[in-house]
Amino acid sequence: MELPGPTLLERYPDPVVVHEGEPVILHCVGGYLSSSVRWEKFNGGAWLELVSFLMDKYVVKVGNSLVIVKSRRAHSGQYRCSYPKPNSSSGDVNHVEYHVRVSGDSFSVKVTINQDKSPLGASADIVCTTSSDLPVTITWYKDNNVINPGGRFRLLSNNVLQISQIQREDQGIYQCFGRKERESAQSALRLQLADSPPRLLLGFLDQTLGGPGPDISLRCVFHSGYPLPKILWTIDGFLPVPDPRIILGDHVTSHGDMISYYNVSGTRVEDGGLYSCTASNTVATVRHSARLNIYGAPWVRVVPPVVAIGGEFLEIQCPVSGYPIAGISWEKDGLKLPLNQRQRVGSNGTLTITSVERSSDGGSYICSAWDSQGRIARREIQVNVVGICPPPPTLIEKEEYVKNDKEIANPFTAPLRIAPFPEKGRVVEEERVTLVCSLSSGLGTLKWSKGPAGKHFTHEKNSPEEKKATESAAPFNVLDTDGFTSLLSIASVKPSHAGVYTCTASDAISTVARSHELTVLVPVKIEPFAFQEGLKEGARSRLVCGVSQGDLPISFSFFKDHSPLELEHDKVGFNIPNISITSLDPWSRVLQFSFLTSDHTGEYSCLASNPASQVSYTSKLLVQVGPKWSREPLDANVSRGEEVEMHCSGSGVPPPVISWFKSTVLALEWFPGDGLELKWRPVETLWPSGNVQTFHNGSLIFLEAEEHHGGQYMCKIENGIGPGESKIVQLDVNVPPYFTKTLERQSVSQGKSHEVTCEVHGDSPMSVAWMKDSNVFDSSPANRIYSLVHREGKKSRVTLVMKNLDPALDKGIYQCTANNSLGKVSQSFELWVEEKPGRPEDLRASEITSRELVLVWLPPHATPSTGSPEAFPPTQVITYLVEYSIAGDKSGFPIQRLDILGERTQVKIENLFPSSTYIFRVSGVNSAGNGPPAEIVARTLSSPPSAPPSNVRGRATANQGILISWSGVVGEMMHGVILGYRVLILSHLSNEEPRDLIVPVEGASFASSYALNESLISSQISTSKKNEMKGEASACCQFQVLALAPFTQYEIHISALNNAGEGPKSQPVLIRTLEDVPGSPVRVPSCVRLSYQSLQLSWQPPTLPNGIVNSYKVVYYPITPSSFRFAEIHQTSGLTTVLSGLMPNTNYSIHITPVNNAGESYEWTAVFCRTLEDVPSSPGDVVGYASSEKSVYLNWVPPRRPNGVLTHYTVYFRIVEGQTDAFESKRKISPSAVHFLENQLDLTRHKYVFWMTASNSKGESAPSAQIVLAPPPMVEGRVVGQSRVIEVYGGQALSLHCGVIGLPASSSVFMPMVRWTTNGGKPVPMSGNAFIKPGQNELIFVSVRKSDAGNYTCQPDPATQALVNGMVTYTLKVKGFSVTGVNVSWRYLVKGFQIVNILNKVAMNDLIAKHFQTFRL
Repeated sequence: MELPGPTLLERYPDPVVVHEGEPVILHCVGGYLSSSVRWEKFNGGAWLELVSFLMDKYVVKVGNSLVIVKSRRAHSGQYRCSYPKPNSSSGDVNHVEYHVRVSGDSFSVKVTINQDKSPLGASADIVCTTSSDLPVTITWYKDNNVINPGGRFRLLSNNVLQISQIQREDQGIYQCFGRKERESAQSALRLQLADSPPRLLLGFLDQTLGGPGPDISLRCVFHSGYPLPKILWTIDGFLPVPDPRIILGDHVTSHGDMISYYNVSGTRVEDGGLYSCTASNTVATVRHSARLNIYGAPWVRVVPPVVAIGGEFLEIQCPVSGYPIAGISWEKDGLKLPLNQRQRVGSNGTLTITSVERSSDGGSYICSAWDSQGRIARREIQVNVVGICPPPPTLIEKEEYVKNDKEIANPFTAPLRIAPFPEKGRVVEEERVTLVCSLSSGLGTLKWSKGPAGKHFTHEKNSPEEKKATESAAPFNVLDTDGFTSLLSIASVKPSHAGVYTCTASDAISTVARSHELTVLVPVKIEPFAFQEGLKEGARSRLVCGVSQGDLPISFSFFKDHSPLELEHDKVGFNIPNISITSLDPWSRVLQFSFLTSDHTGEYSCLASNPASQVSYTSKLLVQVGPKWSREPLDANVSRGEEVEMHCSGSGVPPPVISWFKSTVLALEWFPGDGLELKWRPVETLWPSGNVQTFHNGSLIFLEAEEHHGGQYMCKIENGIGPGESKIVQLDVNVPPYFTKTLERQSVSQGKSHEVTCEVHGDSPMSVAWMKDSNVFDSSPANRIYSLVHREGKKSRVTLVMKNLDPALDKGIYQCTANNSLGKVSQSFELWVEEKPGRPEDLRASEITSRELVLVWLPPHATPSTGSPEAFPPTQVITYLVEYSIAGDKSGFPIQRLDILGERTQVKIENLFPSSTYIFRVSGVNSAGNGPPAEIVARTLSSPPSAPPSNVRGRATANQGILISWSGVVGEMMHGVILGYRVLILSHLSNEEPRDLIVPVEGASFASSYALNESLISSQISTSKKNEMKGEASACCQFQVLALAPFTQYEIHISALNNAGEGPKSQPVLIRTLEDVPGSPVRVPSCVRLSYQSLQLSWQPPTLPNGIVNSYKVVYYPITPSSFRFAEIHQTSGLTTVLSGLMPNTNYSIHITPVNNAGESYEWTAVFCRTLEDVPSSPGDVVGYASSEKSVYLNWVPPRRPNGVLTHYTVYFRIVEGQTDAFESKRKISPSAVHFLENQLDLTRHKYVFWMTASNSKGESAPSAQIVLAPPPMVEGRVVGQSRVIEVYGGQALSLHCGVIGLPASSSVFMPMVRWTTNGGKPVPMSGNAFIKPGQNELIFVSVRKSDAGNYTCQPDPATQALVNGMVTYTLKVKGFSVTGVNVSWRYLVKGFQIVNILNKVAMNDLIAKHFQTFRL
């Protein structure tokens, strides 16, 4: 059944991203059997099939798909499925690849900043850290607005946002949004500014005014710091009193600086004093002070009471103004201060008191200031001392104050007294009003109320009273400035604010109050008005000026174009008829127009005023009037080249637009009523620039009239009102004769023909002609010089034809004339007939070399001009023609030509042939032709060959030799006889010197064809054979080079030699010698024991590969007596290999030999390596006998494969009782033992089972076969041992075991039990080498010899045959002896200068590893 072609199923997105624990399904193809689809994963740099890699319980193959049931981090990576290509018989496959990423925990981001609070002007780094190790898209926000990096915001990386030069507006919430695949997360933080103090940048200076009146502006500039500071202005330490002349304000610049200003309009003397500006925030307070002096009489300002704290320091600045001040003094209670040491009056009038006391320092102080004219000013200043107050008065005391109902002196304060308010004031709506309530004496609580209800307003914001008071009006703002003054401010006065405002002061004893009436005036507001658009002349219109608000009475006035309209009997003056004004009511007026004319156009304003304000509103009236002619256009006539003006103007409202048009139909072609339609084009499009100009007043001006300007013109005036006006006029341009081109001086070569055309324009009829020296040329072609005339409208062309020009007859002045009824013109030109130059003089050759020379000559004799010397110079050479060729050359050598500029009289001739004779010719050339040439003969010098040998080839003839061949130099490039060739051989090996060889041609005498680094000596070059080698290069030479390095690339250069020297080198030819067997062994061999059956070998390539090493031959064999002959060979192409299937705990001799295409290297590298140990095999041939009723004798053969050094044997035995086994016992025995006797048994009652194991460092072997001994025991005399074959090396020691068991206790211990016989039953001869120890039965060989080989049998002695049965036979095989010497021979292999030593033969018998050596000469 034929399967359908492959079909790709839908892929998952690339990459496939899932969370840990989610399933993954990867599809392959449909239409193929599941067995033909293979899944692989990329791991460790290679694709590994999932059958043997990562196929765990979570990864299964379902059909053609791979399913990861429960994904883990380890499942991340690249997967691919492979399936056969359709209709492919070569086994080609297609692949589909997937990239799977398994993410861990849920996705999250965290944003941090490098400092908790950032100072202004510093930088901050905000870092967004994600929990994902996959790519994440990060977006930054500030206060929910996306941050676009740029300017002070930049991204140091995808997740680091840096803000440089932090500004105040940078504080806020910063968010980091991270998105990856199907997840997103965000984190935010607040950027806070670090607190910083304000700092004074600029302050005002002390200044003195010549008197009151000027305006002043005091300014302080602070670096604002953070938070923004509060600015406070004081005068002599006191807050300024509210005054409309004083304006205070401040603002913050874009650079974070705060500017505060104190402006005073119309200064007075009392405005002088010590001014201070103070900036305070939570960090620090900064103050700046300077004095303002104003010339005038002394003046002490009214200031609120001063509060002093008991026990503290008090400083009072006398608030004095005026200038100059002669002195300041203080007094209290009629006494001049200071009165004690705590008081001090400074030179600047400052009163200071230390440790203020309530009893003596409180009260009224008087500050006095005077000037030099004796003028004095005094002011009382109240000082209230507060501190740790005594207990408040009792209720009875309060009642007494009330009952007395009269002013009683309070022991804690002075009587309350409120300073008077100003007179009743009227304010305008929406103005700002501030009422000042100030205690002139006493200390109490100030409150404000409005109206008879006495509703109080407090300074607490959003208090219930304030909320209720501001429901229908602008808010009240109450501010207590210093405890003695309260300000009531209304930001924007409304009519509802009108009324009586009362300030109440109260203390524990009394309450006083003062009231102020506030009247609010409503300003005038005019309703907007406008005239109707599109009013035309003769229409009617009116304008209504109405007031929507404002207190009566209201007065109205009207203005036109800012001039008043004066009324008389309801008529308007200024000769503007048809206007009247009507009063509708007290708050409106009507301006009426009965018949509109253009005189009514203008701006009309209505002015309304009342006691509160005066406002106006303006609207524009436009009366439209159609256009009318002010100046109609007229026909015009002008001569060509003259100026002409055509005027056209009109009037209208709006002013008309004036346009000029020109007809595109000639005036001669158009007649009224002939049905031909005129086509008009704007003049500006016909001549957008140049000498035709149009102006806004309607004038059309032609600065220089031309023929094409003539025709019909139309002037049109339009303003959109009606059809407009237009008129057609005619402009005629008269044309006298004129030339369109100017004739210039001309030069013609002798004998040539020439034509000159004169083109004339002008009105017909017009005559034209050519003449010379008053001779007019007619139009007969038979003449050598004649004229031809061609007319076309107003244009005439007359051509002067001249043949076979002669310098003596034809050079001179020629004139073209033209005339008509309007004038006559003429123009002329001068003709010069040029002659050929003469022969150059004194031609010679100089600076001659083998390849070039310099020709030098003098200019030919000049022919003087017979015409105007200034117009035409004497006959000149424009260029020189230089020609040269080889003299007598019959090979067709072409003539070479050079053109040289006429001002030069020498030329350098290059690229000549050496040793060649040339003919050189030089002739002068001008526009008339070539002059006669000058000629010389010159010969070049000799030179080395100019070309290298050609057809250089080479091929490798051996691994140390190459054959080079080449062709000679082309004949014209030899420049003499070729005497020899230099062959330069460059090796690509860094350590091989270049070879420089000289190969002479036949007859040349060189010392040797193999001369190395030989210098060229001219006497060595033979000239006996004159080989000119003309024409094509011929194959001339070949040369063989030996003693080169194998498989090395050489670069060959060949140059030719003649008697002048050496020619250029040929292009390099690359030749590589053939391969030779590797010249050195592998380097750095190493062995790693992988297991008890495998070794891993690695090495580095040989230093002299002599070719491409394509494989390495590995020969290895175990160094054991039994397996020495079985060497194995392993071939590999890499630098590492694994030998497997080896014997455990076996030392292997390994030889590694590099191999290339030429064969194996003669040198190898040997390495010895032992496999790891393995558990031994089981002891063999275990037998057991009952030696008595209570003992068992066991005998065995050591394990066939000990796989290491045996550590011990273990004998196991147990009693078998029915269906169950008794407790197991075991005995550890020396590894050298081959028999064992177990005592204290009861063989008469119990059945025993015995077995054994062998152990080494790797563990315990499998158990041996079991031996069962059942009762009753069969006890008999027996020779015990293991008959077997034993192989040993000659010279080794040997012990053959033989035991006797089961003898009765009565037998004599001195009786010989056994005897040893050898081949054929002969007794073993006992000697110093073979003997039996007394009292023992073992046969011992001190050193086994070759002659000791044979069978050895242990059997009962004849004397004991009645008591002992059985025998043991050993077959002894003796291997060769240990190597004590080797015979070595070798042969030489000459490789250039290298001798490779080869180990040819090593005579060894059964070579043992510890004696093996590698011999090298």
